[in-house]
Order: sequence, then C-alpha cells, then structure tokens
Amino acid sequence: MALKALAILRRDYPDIKLITTGEDPRAAGWRAKLRRSSYARYLAKLMHELGLEDRVEFLGGLSAEQMRDQYLRAHVALNPSSIENSSNAIGEAQVLGVPVVASYVGGTPDLMDGLSDGLLYPFDEPYMLAYCVDQILASDEYAQRLSEYGREAAWHRHHRVINQRELWSIYQQLSNAPEQKG
Repeated sequence: MALKALAILRRDYPDIKLITTGEDPRAAGWRAKLRRSSYARYLAKLMHELGLEDRVEFLGGLSAEQMRDQYLRAHVALNPSSIENSSNAIGEAQVLGVPVVASYVGGTPDLMDGLSDGLLYPFDEPYMLAYCVDQILASDEYAQRLSEYGREAAWHRHHRVINQRELWSIYQQLSNAPEQKG
C-alpha cells in the first residue's frame, strides 16, 4: 500500500521519499537473490512498475538510537499493515512526536482515534493513505497538532505510573467482586 500511495503522492510532491527499515529487495548478487522472498520480489517489481526505484530507501537493520534518529527526521510515520495487534511502531512514533498514518486494522484503532492523534485509513485503499499523508504534508499546523495530541496520547498510554494505578484498580475491583457460581 505504501508504494502505491507513494506513486500517487509523487504527482504533487516530486521529491517525496519513502524511507524504511529492512533489506533492499533489489540488492544485487547471487546470495541476495537466493535469500529474496516472494514478497521481496513483488516489492522490487512494484517499485519498478511504478517508477519508484529512486524514491524508496531501505536502511537495513537499525539500533534503537538509529531508529529514534530516523523517526525524528520523518515528516510522517506510516503503518500500512494488513494485520496488526498493538503496533510498537505507532507508539514509538507518537512518543517522539511524529504524526502517524496507519491502516484501520486489528488493534490499531485502540492506539489512536483517527482524527486528532493520528490518521486511520482502510487498509486496501492506497488513495486514502495518500490523502492522509497529503493532509499532513500540506499543513504544518495540522502536522503539529497531530504531533502534539499523538505524543500526549502515547505518553498517557505508556506511562508506567498511570498504567500501574489502572492495573491496581482493576485488581482491586476483581478481588472485591462477588464470586460467580458455575
């Protein structure tokens, strides 16, 4: 989805670039070709068909510090998953104040409301992903607002003391609940 959205966005943002972790599926050499999965071959073919070879950069594996630095350089963080439980990447981006656009799948709607603290789109709609990214790139004010609300939501969601208190409250409620007889 990200590649198809990138092709759409390139019309209005000719210098746009998608930077991602992982190995480049276009890597040369016989060893790289032997290790290449069918999905990697699909990505390489799609990049070629969409004319995006020069617009996508694969960074390989990154340390936590390198990952943080990449988030802080980004204008927007994408999470275009087809299946997702509770994405660490969304939380990481939000904590660092990076506006997030994510597919509306699995547990993702529990991490953001889709309006104020990040944007959600239907997974199989690349034009909607492109639209959401465009909304962020077109307005620094909107991007800043998403950044602030996303950071606030993530800090609350991942705050150790708040989580401890909420969990303790649940335990107390459960321990005081009357026994259910089966």
